[in-house]
Amino acid sequence: MSRSRSFQVRTTKEVQQKITVKYVKDLRDEDGNKLDGCVTSAGEVLIEKDLLQLDKVSTLIHECIHVAAPDLPEATVLRIEHAVFRAIKPELK
Repeated sequence: MSRSRSFQVRTTKEVQQKITVKYVKDLRDEDGNKLDGCVTSAGEVLIEKDLLQLDKVSTLIHECIHVAAPDLPEATVLRIEHAVFRAIKPELK
């Protein structure tokens, strides 16, 4: 006896967005706390210049997710970041 399954198919609009990335020395928030990266109100990604290379890549992935999907909760952004980073890390060494 076979079971049939139904799936809901949802179409999504392809995200095509230019992301500007700037590397900044001594990146801090408005309270003076040190940051690895952030997204400005203009949508630019700022990354701390003095991070180790792998940390820069991880932070860049994280901040680009915020740009592409600003409504995602931070926990979801972190899960996506970690999954993508684990997938590409072997290629970076």
